[in-house]
Amino acid sequence: TIVPVHCVQVSWSTHAAKLTRVRERVFVAELGIAPDVEFDTLDQESEHFLAMNEAGQARAFGERARKGYAAIGARPGGAQALLCLSDVLRVGKPDERKQSRTLATQALGMFESMQLRYSVARAQHYVALAARAEDDLAGAAEWWERALASARAVRNTSLEGTVYTNLGVTHTALGNRGRAL
Repeated sequence: TIVPVHCVQVSWSTHAAKLTRVRERVFVAELGIAPDVEFDTLDQESEHFLAMNEAGQARAFGERARKGYAAIGARPGGAQALLCLSDVLRVGKPDERKQSRTLATQALGMFESMQLRYSVARAQHYVALAARAEDDLAGAAEWWERALASARAVRNTSLEGTVYTNLGVTHTALGNRGRAL
């Protein structure tokens, strides 16, 4: 089931623990941003957002995040924002689904150029999801094969499981039951 998301503005004083968990996982652990760069004295007065479930607001937040990361030269954050936008657009109209694939591919190129292998595997998964949303089953299967190899290389077992499931469903839809197993 695909659940559209949106982001809600929250304050540091009421949501510091949740905001810290998300930022530590995504920006520090996954994207390699130094904790002293990600967390600073401005957290108390900065605007903060948490993901919820309304696509229109999610898209607006994704655009703001992308522009914000670009303004400060934070390419990993910018690439992550592109994946978020891709995720929102993937459940939209046909032209939005096409744009979803373009954004996921752009994010993939950014992660590859920065040699962020863990994020490359995730971005390949997003390209596959976008291809699937466009009903390009063969393209989706090809990208999931790449994502599987990349996830194995960085030992992202959580992503491996997700990719195996999507590959199985996609190969079944393609009539490749032998490859689905």
